[in-house]
Amino acid sequence: MALHDILAFSWNDIFPTRPQTGADTELVNETFTFNGGGDVVTYEDRDGDRNELGDNNTGLNDRITGTIDGVSVDELINPEYSYEIFDSNGNSVGEMFALTKGTNALSSIEAFVFDFRPIPGETYTVGSHDGTPPSTPYSQLICFAGGTSIATEKGLVAVEDIRPGLRLLTRDGGLQPVLWTGERKLSFVDILLNPKIRPVLIGAGALGDEQPAQPLIVSPQHRVLVRSKIAQRMFGTHEILVPAVKLVGLAGVDSIMPDNGVTYYHLLCASHEIISANSHWTESLYVGEQTEITIGADALAQIVSDHPEVAQMHLHPLAKVGEDNRGRLNRFVVRENSKRLRHVTVKMQDRDEQKVYLTG
Repeated sequence: MALHDILAFSWNDIFPTRPQTGADTELVNETFTFNGGGDVVTYEDRDGDRNELGDNNTGLNDRITGTIDGVSVDELINPEYSYEIFDSNGNSVGEMFALTKGTNALSSIEAFVFDFRPIPGETYTVGSHDGTPPSTPYSQLICFAGGTSIATEKGLVAVEDIRPGLRLLTRDGGLQPVLWTGERKLSFVDILLNPKIRPVLIGAGALGDEQPAQPLIVSPQHRVLVRSKIAQRMFGTHEILVPAVKLVGLAGVDSIMPDNGVTYYHLLCASHEIISANSHWTESLYVGEQTEITIGADALAQIVSDHPEVAQMHLHPLAKVGEDNRGRLNRFVVRENSKRLRHVTVKMQDRDEQKVYLTG
């Protein structure tokens, strides 16, 4: 069982003037003007801990609880079907999922959820109906978001433009070639349903002077370099690689919800390297126990086939310090210690348009 907070919209939020009657397919070609609203409710994934939004096929396996439009809700539901949604310019913008109480009657819909963020005041058209909507799996991702500038042999290159063969500037090994790149796109709803994969925004200067030089967005488990006298006292080294999510709460470090979702990118070298992203040291992709979850079994098998040397990759020493001392690492980043890490508060603009660039 897994619990997630989701943004759910009632029938009246979406179709305030249309009676909630008829069959599911009768919504096709209907229009609605989005006026906001919505309520955050608890979504209980009861179907084998799938951690995904999709048709259960076997019945009402999931549950939502909370309050929708001021009415208390505690219902077994199924994401039974979805609709492709088009904006006023005729562009497909995403899917609207119907959370139903088990039938194809519109009266059975408990709430709607979107895999995009509707724009208040925009008029949308309901397009094709999918009776078995595809599932959206979630996994632990270690990655950068699109737009991040990576230091390479050719200077700064956006992470999404990096291809195998390009050499990256590494902290310990000079220029090292990229063996493989990968990417994973997540919608607003993907991130909303699984807080464990929400991007972390590290503001400019949050970890020291120009550290990073520009705001950096990474996946929550992506490790970034932190320098601290506290680290020296606790680990015997003044530098340590720390998962970004553990820094949330420092001034200038936040977990965020980009309205347009996020694209995570993976950069793999022959060794677990420390590379420069937005002028801050952070990790490249590590091939270890969690890699199959991160990039998928097929991708991992292909990588190991093409580059068998990565199967024996060692964790970077500054990451291993934290992995070997997880309890101590947690204490290292508690508030009373984190206050003494050098940081400054920054104000972010256009946060909804941020892209994620790198993965570890």
